[in-house]
Amino acid sequence: YIALMIRDYYALSEPTDYYALSEPTVPEHLKTRIKHYKDAYYNS
Repeated sequence: YIALMIRDYYALSEPTDYYALSEPTVPEHLKTRIKHYKDAYYNS
């Protein structure tokens, strides 16, 4: 489960066209998700 979250997190961190396009207006739920991933990663 954690591995899936980390994989997801790194996928979101990749400088892809999608990420570049969405960066200026990152959806709030996505920010929250990334924050949860970071917390889970650093606290694991």
